[in-house]
Amino acid sequence: MAVISEIIQNKRLEFSGSLDDLFDIAHQNALQIITIEDDKQFLVKQREKGRTGSLAGVDRKTTGIEKRRLERLETKKERQLMNVDIPSTSRITTNCK
Repeated sequence: MAVISEIIQNKRLEFSGSLDDLFDIAHQNALQIITIEDDKQFLVKQREKGRTGSLAGVDRKTTGIEKRRLERLETKKERQLMNVDIPSTSRITTNCK
């Protein structure tokens, strides 16, 4: 029974160790195709054990761009609402009895 448990434990360790390689979806010849040196270094680091080349944190530049874009959209909507005439829902009748 102890031998089976040891075999199962070894298979679990082997499987969990291969999970990092599961999501390596780069092209087989990616290092030959990529021309930007930083991108090549990133791919090499990403393929190392321990995932030293993974992205983490917030991309502040893109976040700032997105925030400014949303602010411009809000301003544009506010301007459109101010320029639109809102039709009245009340009626004025001249026939009063």
